Amino acid sequence: MATFAYLFNYFYEIERKTKIEEIFGHQKIHARQASKSFSQLFEKWNNVLFYLSKDSDIILLNSPGKNDIIRLRNIHKDEIKAITRTDKNGILIYTVPYLFSSIGANISQQEHMAKILMDHEPVVSDVFNAVQGFKAVVIHYPVYKNGKFDGTIAFLLNFEQITKGILDDIKIGKTGYAWMLSGKGIELYCPIPGHVGKSIHETAKGYPELIKLAGQMLSGKEGTASYVYRDRDNADLLIKKIAYYLPIRIKNTFWSLAITYSEDEITASLTQFRNKLIGILALLFMGGIFLSYFGLKAWIILKESELKKLTENELLESEERYRTVIETTDTGYAVLTENGIVIDANLKYAQLSGFESINEIINHSVIEWTAPKDKEKHQKEIGKCLETGIVRTLELEYQHKDGTVIPVEINANTVHANNRLFIIKLCRDITERKRTEEALMKERTLLRTLIDNLPSGVFIKDKKHKNIIVNLIHANSLKGHLKYYGLNPDIEIIGQTDFEVFPPEQAEKFYEEDKKVILDGIPILNHVEPGIGPDGNMKWLLVSKVPFRDKNGNINGMVGITTDITERKLAEEELLRAKEKAEESDRLKTAFLNNISHEIRTPLNAIVGFSGFLKEQDFTDDKRNQFIDIIIQSSNQLLSIITDIINIATIEAGQLKINIGKTDINSVIQLLFDQHKNNADTKKVELKYTTYLTGEDAIVLTDYTKFIEVLSNLVTNAIKFTSQGSVSFGYELKETMLQFYVEDTGIGINPEFHSAIFDRFRQVESTLSNKSGGTGLGLSISKAYVECLGGKIWLTSKPGVGSAFYFTIPYIKA
Repeated sequence: MATFAYLFNYFYEIERKTKIEEIFGHQKIHARQASKSFSQLFEKWNNVLFYLSKDSDIILLNSPGKNDIIRLRNIHKDEIKAITRTDKNGILIYTVPYLFSSIGANISQQEHMAKILMDHEPVVSDVFNAVQGFKAVVIHYPVYKNGKFDGTIAFLLNFEQITKGILDDIKIGKTGYAWMLSGKGIELYCPIPGHVGKSIHETAKGYPELIKLAGQMLSGKEGTASYVYRDRDNADLLIKKIAYYLPIRIKNTFWSLAITYSEDEITASLTQFRNKLIGILALLFMGGIFLSYFGLKAWIILKESELKKLTENELLESEERYRTVIETTDTGYAVLTENGIVIDANLKYAQLSGFESINEIINHSVIEWTAPKDKEKHQKEIGKCLETGIVRTLELEYQHKDGTVIPVEINANTVHANNRLFIIKLCRDITERKRTEEALMKERTLLRTLIDNLPSGVFIKDKKHKNIIVNLIHANSLKGHLKYYGLNPDIEIIGQTDFEVFPPEQAEKFYEEDKKVILDGIPILNHVEPGIGPDGNMKWLLVSKVPFRDKNGNINGMVGITTDITERKLAEEELLRAKEKAEESDRLKTAFLNNISHEIRTPLNAIVGFSGFLKEQDFTDDKRNQFIDIIIQSSNQLLSIITDIINIATIEAGQLKINIGKTDINSVIQLLFDQHKNNADTKKVELKYTTYLTGEDAIVLTDYTKFIEVLSNLVTNAIKFTSQGSVSFGYELKETMLQFYVEDTGIGINPEFHSAIFDRFRQVESTLSNKSGGTGLGLSISKAYVECLGGKIWLTSKPGVGSAFYFTIPYIKA
């Protein structure tokens, strides 16, 4: 019976341990696969950041660079929650999505930021709570400008989403799950509610075995452990669990992952085995202990021999497959000691290093064939790899014996074997990739230069009407439009539709136009539409929009070209105005010539006619004197007309001269009153005047002739167009100017003629001129004289009420 119990316990324990080892194997596969997934994910984004940090547009952070950042984030927005660019002091200078309030923020005190500012090497932050409400991690990559550190470019990743995507599906049996700690002991992932975000020392309080396991994990070790903990579905039930744990190192950041499993589930799976084992052992016991013992021993020996042989065969096959893969791969492979000495390699690595065989590089340092400029860098990276165990992508140059230099990309990792640390190194020739990158960069730079230096605006939209390419001229045009409509002129245009850029009614108009091009393939050519310039002023654009098709003829979007034709439009309008003005001037001059012809013929007819009467002897002396008076009046009238014509010609020729002298303005007022009093009395119009200054204060320096002609002309006109009431004139002193006025109660002037009444020949348009006579030059001459004297002239008037003319001259006391 004792033997029976012993054998039962022996075989049962073997099966239990086998099951546990099998579970550990599954856990190890899951853990390493998860670790590899994390490493590959962060390596992918690290590589993307590496190429971005080398892009000249990203370094300069110009418009194409910003557009590239926006385009990248829009493509990967499900994974990348934000992209930031900082300067060399840790100041945020750009973000996508664009947050104006964040620009200028100083993040240099953040732990990961402080590290990259100190050693200028890529960093990965620890997990933190993002302001958007999720667990996040940031990857920062250094940016160099002219060989000097110029800041960083970084990705903000949703760590909750990353861990869920990688760890949620890890299920071993019914109770197995993944569990993840940060380097500071914070639970980053755990299916037990309420654990994520808390310290393991808080959630595992009262469970010393679990605290011990956490200590092993936080020390960076890899291994297995068992512990007792509450069942996650029944808090009152304590269960024994087994776990496989290993560290995950992402650059400077360290996390630890554990895969757990319940031993009770193993025991349950052994029930059938236990029952069979009991039956077999009972039968063997009945058949005889001696025979059973030796039969069992023989069976065990046979099985162990078979297992050993099978294991050896598998190892040989595995090694052969491994060596075949290594030798046939296009990637160079090498194993290095801690000192960088090659102890194993494939032929491809030897060839990349410039040698013909593997034996030529064995027991030699990899630094020997590293290009001189990269030796220090290579040595430094080997040290970092040994220190951190981080998988790192490194680009440098190998120099062959003949002096040939080739660019290579290296990925390195560390492994422990026989209590020693080795470096596994994978190396690829990236000559073609570099050439392709340079060619693409040149092509892109050339295309961008051409687009940005075109004299017209260029924009390209996709099928969803989103801007995907915009050149500088069009961007400036849009900024002007945005500023005009009160919107933010710094809004990002790439990735936006017109509804996110323009006011609704404007965007709707553009959308309907674009839809015809994108959906129906109907081009819009040379369409003229208004726009707003960068200075906020109105401008005119000549717009063409054509479908953008792929090689199969399918429409993928639209290409638009805008040309500023404002100057052309203004020139056309100016020509039209000039034409209208010339036509009006021609009409006015024609009317003037007709009128002046009438005005000259009237006094000439009188002079000729009454001069003929003087030869007759039948007239009395009184009658003859009357004829002489008429001849004298007509001669004076003709002289006045000719004087006006000469004066306007002088003004037109720009030869008007000013003769400044002493002028007693009170005497002039009195003189004009005396001259016009008789004419006013004849029309039964009351003539009045007022003066403001007295004595020598009324003596000023001005052109006497022009001054008296202006005032006399205004008084004459007032009396001429007043049939009843009064005419008053005078002046007053207003600060440094003398303001003269002539007011009447005459017919008045319609407001529509106020702005044009001082134009030359303007009176000839009015039927009033036909009734009152005159050349229509008096007010134009008066205006020219007043302006030459340093003043201005204007009027107020209402039809049927009267008019008031005003003019000023400087008050310069003699």
